[in-house]
Amino acid sequence: MTSIPVAIPIGESPRQTSDGNFTQTNDGNFTQTHYVETQPEDIKLQQCWRYGKTVKLLAGIDVFFCFLAGLMDAPIFFIFLLLPYSGYKGAKDYNIAYIAFYVLYCMVLLGVKVVQFYNVITRRYDYLDKYSNNYIIWLGVFNALYIIIQLWILRIVLGFYNKLLRINASDRNKLLVGTYIPITTTYIFS
Repeated sequence: MTSIPVAIPIGESPRQTSDGNFTQTNDGNFTQTHYVETQPEDIKLQQCWRYGKTVKLLAGIDVFFCFLAGLMDAPIFFIFLLLPYSGYKGAKDYNIAYIAFYVLYCMVLLGVKVVQFYNVITRRYDYLDKYSNNYIIWLGVFNALYIIIQLWILRIVLGFYNKLLRINASDRNKLLVGTYIPITTTYIFS
């Protein structure tokens, strides 16, 4: 347990919080304990834990952009919002079935972007006729960058999926419970 002493000027006292997380010691000082999540000790579980945190972040970003697309573009994206949400939920709960849906979503998104890239480069969209060649090149470059980023995301999600396949129920429960270390702060009044 880590203890961090903090000096408070005489005459001031810490306020008791509504949940009562301050405790008073015998010498009149106050201590407060809070817990910080750390990675598990087992190397195999550390990798799975890191992948889970990354997938949760990436899926959260996808949820946000699907929500924006549903608001601004087409309400059908509100239905597609369930797939990245399943990735977030799967990463949070270490649920392989939810992650499988997110893998499917990432693959479909990659396929759509590859088709879009091909259609932009070959000028199959009618609206592209009014733009210059430089605009088409830059649009192709941005689509290619999006494809590279989506491949990177798919690699991470598949890595997490593979890590989940290799852990047993006991290890999964260890990840669900988490590893927390207590941090105690002591407020000294004397």
